[in-house]
Amino acid sequence: MPAPSRSQAEPGSETAVTWRGQGDGLPYKAQGNSPGVLVVNLTGGTFDISATVAPAASASMVFELGNPGSDGVLLTNSFLNIGAGGMNFDDFAFSTAAGFTTGIYTLFDGDSAVAGTLGTNLTGAVGGYLSTLSLANGNQDIILTIVPEPGSALLLASGSLLLMRRRRQSRS
Repeated sequence: MPAPSRSQAEPGSETAVTWRGQGDGLPYKAQGNSPGVLVVNLTGGTFDISATVAPAASASMVFELGNPGSDGVLLTNSFLNIGAGGMNFDDFAFSTAAGFTTGIYTLFDGDSAVAGTLGTNLTGAVGGYLSTLSLANGNQDIILTIVPEPGSALLLASGSLLLMRRRRQSRS
């Protein structure tokens, strides 16, 4: 498979996405100093990463996550093939960069439905937060949802209730 053509990118930023495919995996490697968006335009062709994610726990896709909504691969005039049940959470290696927070990260932003299905291991931790892979936008996108751990949310809610109670008592 030829390397995808790069038609455009956000000015001043390169994506920090790396594929470590071997053999019939992806020959294209893009890695920069800061997160950004990599635009892939194959003019109607298929961006086939099924062989890259086929080995169990491949960690073949390295994503450095900054601000939600600012990092990932934008597929224009291209089809994404992930294979049948082949893409799992452990096929990714995530790291965090400046601006990282909880939220929704669109890893692959397509303009047509993804060919293939996600596997069964779709959750893990990124930056200490519970994270889940899923399909979105009519199965055109692969997203990563990062949520604060329930214990932190419970602790924050408990602390807020305690402060409100003290204020009420001090006014009485």
